[in-house]
Amino acid sequence: MSQLQSIATAHRGMIALYAHNLKTGETASIKPMSRCKTASVIKMGILLDAAEQIRAGKASFDENFGADQGEPGAGFGRAGSVELRR
Repeated sequence: MSQLQSIATAHRGMIALYAHNLKTGETASIKPMSRCKTASVIKMGILLDAAEQIRAGKASFDENFGADQGEPGAGFGRAGSVELRR
C-alpha cells in the first residue's frame, strides 16, 4: 500500500481507488469514497477487458480498438477510440 500511496502523492491530479482481491480478500484503497467522473471509471473497465483479450490470445498490442461515431455508444461520454501499443 505504501507504494500506491507514494505514486498517488507524486501525481498532480486527484487519485481515488478501491481494489478488492476476490481470492485473498485483501483490499487497497486511496480516498475510496471520493466521487469520480464516470469517464475515469469507464477507462478501467476498457483497459481490463483489453488486457484480458490480449492474455486470452483474442487480441494483440498491435491492434487498434475503437468505435465509429455511427455505432451505438460512440461519442460523448464514451470511449470513441481505444488504442493499445507495446
